[in-house]
Amino acid sequence: MKTIRLLVAFIGFALISINTYAQEAVKNDTVVMVGKIVKEQFIHGKPVEGVYDYFFRSNGKKYFIKTYKAKYPKEELEKWLDQSVEVKAVIVKQGSWDDNGEGQSRGGEHILLLSLKKE
Repeated sequence: MKTIRLLVAFIGFALISINTYAQEAVKNDTVVMVGKIVKEQFIHGKPVEGVYDYFFRSNGKKYFIKTYKAKYPKEELEKWLDQSVEVKAVIVKQGSWDDNGEGQSRGGEHILLLSLKKE
């Protein structure tokens, strides 16, 4: 009986620790930056007519903005193009950029916009 209680206590402690770690990781990856949203034509060997990617440029670095199933879709980003803005974002060090189930997705570092306002 003591073994079961110890096992349950250990599992509970482990779950609490994992949850605390995950919450801390999200906090650490959330940043506020000032820069500009830019739009670039998508290139797949050659430029693809009518298809664009959106990036956030800040301090000489360019971050891909994930728009698929995101708070700020491409139509919303159009309103903010080339303006000085402040963003609150989560930086994803490695992940799928545009996986929408329609084929191979690009991957790597990108940001998920949490908030966007004029600087």
